[in-house]
Parts: sequence; C-alpha cells; structure tokens
Amino acid sequence: MASHSRRCNRYVKHRSSIIDLQRKIVTISTKQFEVFLAVIECGTVTRAAERLYLSQPAVSRTLESSGILNLAI
Repeated sequence: MASHSRRCNRYVKHRSSIIDLQRKIVTISTKQFEVFLAVIECGTVTRAAERLYLSQPAVSRTLESSGILNLAI
C-alpha cells in the first residue's frame, strides 16, 4: 500500500510541474516575435527600433504587452 502511495505522490508532483510549465507558456503574435528577435539580434531596444522603423517606446510596449519579458531567458 505504501508503494502505491509513493507512486501517486510522484504523479501528483509531476502533474503539478507540468501545470506550472503550461502557465509560463506565452502566446505571442508574429509581430511581437519579430520585435523580440530584433532586440536579441541588435542588442538594444533602440537599435532594434531603428532596424524595424519603429519608435523605441513602441518596441518597449510591444515587448511588455507580449509578456515575453516575464520569462527567464
């Protein structure tokens, strides 16, 4: 009986970690991904904005609204 209980506990722990991972998944648009990628490639938000012909605040807002900044990279 104890063996069964341990297996169930492992399943519950595994299941909760999957749920935690699903909560961290962010859905972003193609435009948001393009902005994020440009920032990574250019190194700064300002340079990415210049490359994308956008203002720096517009790039910052796009990153903030996507929620991608909340992820640990």
